[in-house]
Amino acid sequence: MAVLLIGALCVGSWLLWRGDDHSAGAAGNAAALAKQGPLDIRETVENRPANIAGRMAFRFSADDMQAGESHAMPGMWATDKILAKGINRTLVGFKIGKDATTGDENWRIRLAGPICGTTRHVTVGDRTAVLFRSGVDTHAPCDHLAFVDLDTGEKLWEARFSKVNALYDTPSVTMTRATVVVAWGKGSQAYDMDQGKLLWTSTPPPKLRQL
Repeated sequence: MAVLLIGALCVGSWLLWRGDDHSAGAAGNAAALAKQGPLDIRETVENRPANIAGRMAFRFSADDMQAGESHAMPGMWATDKILAKGINRTLVGFKIGKDATTGDENWRIRLAGPICGTTRHVTVGDRTAVLFRSGVDTHAPCDHLAFVDLDTGEKLWEARFSKVNALYDTPSVTMTRATVVVAWGKGSQAYDMDQGKLLWTSTPPPKLRQL
């Protein structure tokens, strides 16, 4: 059984528990967020904490890992309620401030293959996007996109973008207002956040494709 510990300081001030955090700066940040819509990207302003002492936010165990086995753990996001973590091909959500044991997660999303791309961006409505492979083999193409709600653990929609070469192309994902964009060596595609509808596709000019 692999036991994974995550301390408050290791993920920055998202998880830094401060005794008195009702400052004028925090109030200003809240006012700025209030002007944004749910599909806008959250504007996070990290202020130096008054107290740099931290404590463990939570811990959890992964019983499905065998001795000597290791997996990538890409991506970590925090909302007011949930800390979400990527573990190989699974997204797991934990209630902040609570020690979790196996099976005690608030939610769990099992993807078809390992997570192969993440963005640090989170919408005001607490949603984010991840890329994952089309199969459990680590050489399977990284050609799938999922858009998830971090508070509820709901996979809102999933899309497969243009096939990429698993050996040469490393796709990336980012978000802007109401749009999720995936880019790779030979092009990019954009999707509507609300329904996952393909908005546009771009490819490099012919001369660049020949290089």
